[in-house]
Amino acid sequence: MSSFDTEAAMMPWVAGLSSCLRVPVAARDLAAIEEHVGAVVRQIPDRPDAPGYLVSATMMADIDRRLPVWDVQGASIFHSEMQLWVHVDSRRYRKLFAEALPDIDIAGKDIDHVTNRHVARLKGFPYLRLVAISPAANRSSGAISEKWAIDYHGSEEMQRRHRQAKTRVQYADIADLAKMLDIAVGGGVMDQLNEVQYLFRS
Repeated sequence: MSSFDTEAAMMPWVAGLSSCLRVPVAARDLAAIEEHVGAVVRQIPDRPDAPGYLVSATMMADIDRRLPVWDVQGASIFHSEMQLWVHVDSRRYRKLFAEALPDIDIAGKDIDHVTNRHVARLKGFPYLRLVAISPAANRSSGAISEKWAIDYHGSEEMQRRHRQAKTRVQYADIADLAKMLDIAVGGGVMDQLNEVQYLFRS
């Protein structure tokens, strides 16, 4: 039976969100996926050392219908029953997604990891969840904020902290949730996030 990662739930960007918005988007290893996401149904071949994994996700909290986000079309993506997870070294995302989740129409969609691959690697999370989203939402993240995150998490001090961290998964922040909803947040400092935060508060 899967459960919440209590250490990850204490992170500042997660602690203020309802438990029904704890959406795993990165994991340390397959054991972490099975403990905090759900059961691995099967392996999807890609590179020999970087396959994809079809995961049957466990719903771990009741939906809080007071939150406006649950009235948004497509919000069910957060806790999709079947999810595709890949290693950061995987590359053929579209092929993997089509094979793992053939019932999802990906025409005109980008297949991408929810959280930045380079940052996840620096934080020690080599397994990432893939989703099908619009090109606008996928490409709206600012290069400035991405470079800042890479520089920050790659620093000597943050690398030391990441090595000592007890978190087994990473939960989505508001920018990740907005991306999954196909909301283009864009901009170097992502000012548009201020306009969507109300969705996640009761």
